Amino acid sequence: MNLITFFLRLTLRIYAKLMRTIIGRFKAKEPPSAYTTLAILSICALYNTANDNITNHYVFLSTTYYESSPIYKPNTVVTLFNAVDQIRLRRTFICYSKNETHSYWDYAKIRYAYDPVGVCKWTAYIATCRVFEGFKELTMAHSHMKRLEANIPIRLPYKSKQKTEVAACFSPLFYNERWQLILTTLEIYRHFGVHLQVFYIQSILEDIMRVLQIYQTQGFAEIEPWPSIKLGAQALKEIGFDPNLELDWRNQASAHTDCFLKYREAAEFIIFGDVDDVLLPKLGTTYMDEFRLLSSTHPTAAGFTYSRYNTQLQTGASPDQFSLTHLINSARIANEWEDGKYVVNTSRVETAWLHYPGIINSIRKDKCKI
Repeated sequence: MNLITFFLRLTLRIYAKLMRTIIGRFKAKEPPSAYTTLAILSICALYNTANDNITNHYVFLSTTYYESSPIYKPNTVVTLFNAVDQIRLRRTFICYSKNETHSYWDYAKIRYAYDPVGVCKWTAYIATCRVFEGFKELTMAHSHMKRLEANIPIRLPYKSKQKTEVAACFSPLFYNERWQLILTTLEIYRHFGVHLQVFYIQSILEDIMRVLQIYQTQGFAEIEPWPSIKLGAQALKEIGFDPNLELDWRNQASAHTDCFLKYREAAEFIIFGDVDDVLLPKLGTTYMDEFRLLSSTHPTAAGFTYSRYNTQLQTGASPDQFSLTHLINSARIANEWEDGKYVVNTSRVETAWLHYPGIINSIRKDKCKI
């Protein structure tokens, strides 16, 4: 047990004893004494000082600059990063934006990107801060250790010539070799009106990658690399574990949020799911017809969750044996319910999780289950 751990445990024991004393006095309608109050304040100050000396590691995944946005104030950057769960959110970053003649700084607002699952040691956060129009460079520094600055690469939101009605963000593909599922999902989603499908790739067979690249050149798909977190030996020694093994579902929710932050400006609605999840509209002939109908029925909804059932399909093992018509006709839907997948209104949500939105615009709190 190191000195800091010993000190924190001792502090918590003393704090718990004092709190029992305070609660007992409040029950007796006696205010705490000046000595007790001073002791509590001193312990809190020492606890904060000890926490400020603990080293945390941060993995910055992306930083997106919004010149204008329906959610954020003008000239806002949103940084998505992974770090240990329960970092001190009061220990914020400072954003420094500058160009050849001007500079500006702003405190970053740090929030969980979504509710942590609780069993993983690491999770995802977003940090938002303002920059000035025309900035060329962004650096971020810890508010308590300004010497530790990092240059942050900036990306712009994806924008097409004409705003897409519906897009889809898929969970990262990991050692994917099931080309039948990818082709089926691509074509069914295209048929029902998804004009932009975003595939995050960790690893995939080369032949399947070439097929996706053909769809990309035709403007139907986008491909985003999604590598695992790679830290140096010294950082792993300090952390004591591999962060990749302590992020829920291979960091899928971070990929969903990364996709949303980049493509939200390009679509009115975004579907989130796995590549083997196919959403079938029942209230209209296209996704857009259904989403608009649902939005008119539930005008305050930020998104819609769809029930999901396991389905058995028959398909050919080789391309010359593959038939999309035969595959669809062979579908057998089982009475085995799985956690639902969802679609969001991009103007009402800030982040995404696996089965429902992460941060929802405070004005729009409703979700509708279909």
